[in-house]
Amino acid sequence: MANAYYYYLLRRGYSGGGIGKLIRNYRSRVQSDDGVIEAIACAQQAISRLPGGVKFGTFMYNQFDARVVDDGGATEAQTCVERDLNYLNENFTI
Repeated sequence: MANAYYYYLLRRGYSGGGIGKLIRNYRSRVQSDDGVIEAIACAQQAISRLPGGVKFGTFMYNQFDARVVDDGGATEAQTCVERDLNYLNENFTI
């Protein structure tokens, strides 16, 4: 199998690891909350674009912080939150 094709399958969750398990967990959570996913492919594409490694915690914290501040709140403990987000992402998402 060509490396590019294998990478594509791996990234899409069709072979080995990938993000397939994460998408299945996401779909299960949405459905258990009586939600509806109109296009699982769009969710899979968006999740696949999230940064990996230590950039994940920073990215997610910044998104969270912006939302809280827009709602008139304040956030704190950025370093601890980023560390914990990275831990969760590395150990429990895939």
